[in-house]
Amino acid sequence: MCRIMVAILPSLLFLCPRFSQSPRIAEQETVRTKQLFQSVRWVDKAWGAYLAGHLHSQVFREPLIEALRLAEPLHNVPMDGEEYAYVQSLFEALIELGGIVPFEVLKPFENRWRPEVLILMARDSGNEDTLFAMRDEQLSDGEWLTVNNLLFKIGSGRFFAKTLAEVDITHDFVVKDVDTPGYGRGGDRAWSSPMRHFPKGFPPIALYRLVAWPAEGDLLLVHGPHNVYYRRIIVPVDGSVSWDPTGWDDKMIQEFGFCYRQEFRLEYLAQLGPMSVDDVRRLFETGTTIHWLNAQEFMLEVETQLSAQETAIRSFVANARQHGMGDVSGMPLKIVSRFLDLRQNAHDALPAVAAREFVLD
Repeated sequence: MCRIMVAILPSLLFLCPRFSQSPRIAEQETVRTKQLFQSVRWVDKAWGAYLAGHLHSQVFREPLIEALRLAEPLHNVPMDGEEYAYVQSLFEALIELGGIVPFEVLKPFENRWRPEVLILMARDSGNEDTLFAMRDEQLSDGEWLTVNNLLFKIGSGRFFAKTLAEVDITHDFVVKDVDTPGYGRGGDRAWSSPMRHFPKGFPPIALYRLVAWPAEGDLLLVHGPHNVYYRRIIVPVDGSVSWDPTGWDDKMIQEFGFCYRQEFRLEYLAQLGPMSVDDVRRLFETGTTIHWLNAQEFMLEVETQLSAQETAIRSFVANARQHGMGDVSGMPLKIVSRFLDLRQNAHDALPAVAAREFVLD
């Protein structure tokens, strides 16, 4: 540890503002950083990456990219060991340095370092096929939102079709024979967060998380109906940090409940439609109150309401096509009817209603 600290002490001094104007110090630190990169010790290499990122010198761009390319055999190493910490330091340095990293260099790491890969991918306007492939994998909520925002950003017609096919289309019927109070639902959750730490002697290295609601210090990653930000959680030297493995965002749950991916899909459709979010929500999540008279009148009212919802959805799709969202003719859709029976004087069960299936023109 002492040898490492002696080696990097001039570099740490250079990072202080009063030393930053000296060309001689800058040259010394560039040489020192390159020397650390050439070490056979993971901890020295990690310090080299750390300094390269914080020096913000473009001379290190290609060496960092090449180092990540050569680290491909480490893509599946145990979490938080020396090799893992080294790879994490490379990602942090590339994120700090700015600029584009070729996706073929990032690809081996996308499963284990997804937030870091997405942060770097967001700097490139392409990768539509890659994003679609990634979208079908198991993603945290912040990762899922980032992938969708990137597809939304490039104006993908395929994205409109995919989102439309995935949205849950429902019609909630409340059946009454007398006026009754409303109903509600709620829930809570709890978990304990594990601790993350790197081996002794490694530099302070950031872990990254993608979030929809920013806290102080979070940085904007990509715009969308809901912007995505990235959060840096610094693991200090010889220290540890609490790490939430779920990726859930408390503010997201407070606003939308646990169906927030459905809410985000509706927001995308509203932007692509285009319509207001409230109008799209009423279109795909319709509600009707039926005053019970008899089974025949009940079925007639249900059929009338489902037919009106189908017609409105067809009109929405036709309007989206006129705005360049592509042709989705032939796509099957389904409206699922859900019933809340609040009748007080009827003893017979409500008639069964099948899902309404239709195919877009």
